[in-house]
Amino acid sequence: MAEYCRGTDFPALPPEPEAYTVELVEKIRNGGKERAAPIRAELQETMQTYVSVFREEEGLKTAISKLNELRARYENIGIDDQGLRFNTDLVEALELGSLLDVAEATAYSALYRTESRGAHYREDYPKRDDQNWLRHTLIYRRGREVSFDSKPVVITHWPPKERVY
Repeated sequence: MAEYCRGTDFPALPPEPEAYTVELVEKIRNGGKERAAPIRAELQETMQTYVSVFREEEGLKTAISKLNELRARYENIGIDDQGLRFNTDLVEALELGSLLDVAEATAYSALYRTESRGAHYREDYPKRDDQNWLRHTLIYRRGREVSFDSKPVVITHWPPKERVY
């Protein structure tokens, strides 16, 4: 990981990070009609239904479509509590944005990886494929564009082998 960090240029912060953050908070405080709880419940249901342990292409594509709908609804998020101190309504709305980011990364990565490995089981690709997938999956999002990359796994102690239960 340290080697990766040394050799990787990380995306730049917004030109004015403080202004960006204030703008984000104000957008939520003065925002729309959507509330965090219903979106979060639908997010949970989507992930449990389509992106849990047993996955397949059609379900993952359905999940990504539903996540895109939830992301669009999140753009119209608002809160009732307008306070700036101990505002759990605001915290929940901000956390929901992060949950959507992680859910999208998980669903896209699961669709990208056409094999089964560990807790990632693709019913349409039930076998492990070390030749093509003994790699770390890297996902990037710039705006709404998603791109993928990978890097080899460095074997230090135990060579990989199929799990037998």
